[in-house]
Amino acid sequence: EERESRWAEFLQNDRTKPLMLTEAPAMRFALIRWDKQTWKFLWSVPALLLDGWSWPLVFRDSSWLYQSLVQNLPFDVETVRPYRDYLSWLGKQTASETRDFWRENLKGFTEPTPLPRDAAQLDASGERYVEVALEVSSEATAALKTAARQLQLTLSSLVQGAWALLLSRQSGNADVVFGAAFAGRPADLRGVESIVGPFVNNLPVRMNVNRGATAGEFLRELHGQMLKLSPVQYTPLMEIQQYSEMPWRHRMFDSVVVFQNYLVDDSARTFGTTVKIDDFVGPVHTNYPVMLLAEPGASLQLKLIYDQQALARTTVERWMRDLETILELVPVFIGKRVADLLALLSEPAPAPAEGSIKRKLRSRSQNFVPPQTDMEIAIAGVWQNMFGLERISIEENFFDLGGHSMLLIQMHSRLRELLKLEFPIVTLLEHPSVGSLARHLQQAATPAAANGEKWQDRAARQKEALAKMRSSLKK
Repeated sequence: EERESRWAEFLQNDRTKPLMLTEAPAMRFALIRWDKQTWKFLWSVPALLLDGWSWPLVFRDSSWLYQSLVQNLPFDVETVRPYRDYLSWLGKQTASETRDFWRENLKGFTEPTPLPRDAAQLDASGERYVEVALEVSSEATAALKTAARQLQLTLSSLVQGAWALLLSRQSGNADVVFGAAFAGRPADLRGVESIVGPFVNNLPVRMNVNRGATAGEFLRELHGQMLKLSPVQYTPLMEIQQYSEMPWRHRMFDSVVVFQNYLVDDSARTFGTTVKIDDFVGPVHTNYPVMLLAEPGASLQLKLIYDQQALARTTVERWMRDLETILELVPVFIGKRVADLLALLSEPAPAPAEGSIKRKLRSRSQNFVPPQTDMEIAIAGVWQNMFGLERISIEENFFDLGGHSMLLIQMHSRLRELLKLEFPIVTLLEHPSVGSLARHLQQAATPAAANGEKWQDRAARQKEALAKMRSSLKK
């Protein structure tokens, strides 16, 4: 028990140590003796360097290299294409085709599909994101695979379809949008399956849940929609939102589905011929209110990873029971109406209060402090426009108002353009209120001096600001 406790403490401490992307190698290793024959190996690596598809490739090559060292043999590692070849391919893609596709695909979509928000609190673990797990029985999983073959689609389409049905039931909307993770590896780039690097991309999936259709018709339609997205799966989410009618103050979706179907063969489960790799754990992180993670196998494994500040555990557990119901009944509902399947799910929670109304009420409170200086007025004007508020207090916090990463980038761009000032985006993390930002920018150096800031100093400031932001989010 003490050993497990010390290991958990070690992992927690490691998570708090940032990885400096400006210093090679941008990763960290730890090897700890567990007992006579067992070691714990920890590989801390940023997602900027690789995705889930990549790590088995790295382990495979490491295994070959290790065996060569043990036997004193020449290194014999397969030569693969470098990641820069993908970046070159990416640069040759035309924006006009993707722009037209996304504009048509998301036409009329102006708000994310609402999820019920609970007055939730962190549990005893203190972690903001926790999970609820479900193992679909081997019998039910086999029936799902049979149904997928019968419908000529994939198991992932069944899981995504189940989530679309749940989302429609809980939101009350027939037209729903959720995020889905795509491998992002273009089929027309030879050797792309062996490239190590970040390819995975989250895309909005829009589905009309026709209650009069059969479950089989609905699932085939969803599968067809996923096939249409495949050729444009490399499109950055920021570009997609730019092409859509969605205001920047909103995320495009509040839930995302991840189906982990990358190949892990025996070469990634050993180190040479004598060392066996067991109990591999690859933590999955998200900054969306809820993520459905599916791992195929003899028994389908499901996890709902959710933000405790947005959702209560009782709500998420109810959703998981609904997912289990859908997946167990899909094989027998192929020829039956979607409406009949939805009727078996739990009742939707009361509609959440509009975030914009909540923000307006906050702005009208007794704590309202109006902008006064020219700098405060200019910054507050940009915030009002981007958050869709009638007025804004200079003490309001960007993240408390619902600010997210893509909105932060847009805010940075507009402020630089309006104020004719050059300043790093980390400034918005360090000064997340109108008043604080205005005071800082008024004291800031001239644009020329700002451009001369050393990248090392900027990196150190960014690391400190991110740590402060993470700390504030946990409170």
